[in-house]
Amino acid sequence: DFTAFCGYSPSYFYRKFVKETGYAPMKYFMHLKIDKACFFLINTDMKVTQIAYRLGFRDPQHFARVFTAAIGMSALEYRKQQWNE
Repeated sequence: DFTAFCGYSPSYFYRKFVKETGYAPMKYFMHLKIDKACFFLINTDMKVTQIAYRLGFRDPQHFARVFTAAIGMSALEYRKQQWNE
């Protein structure tokens, strides 16, 4: 358990993490994954399904829903918009 490794109780770690980052730990982790997905979409020609698997999503459809909820558009729309700028 990561909290035990840090020497904190789970509740203390959670509160401290939110205070420092502004995110709950799992939301922060997902935020990092979406940032990495954006990087891959802009800088590679990897397919969206490849990006999903590379970031640890077992279901590309789940990745698509998470990405759209976080960014406000699909991964393909995001890629197209970034390439047109």
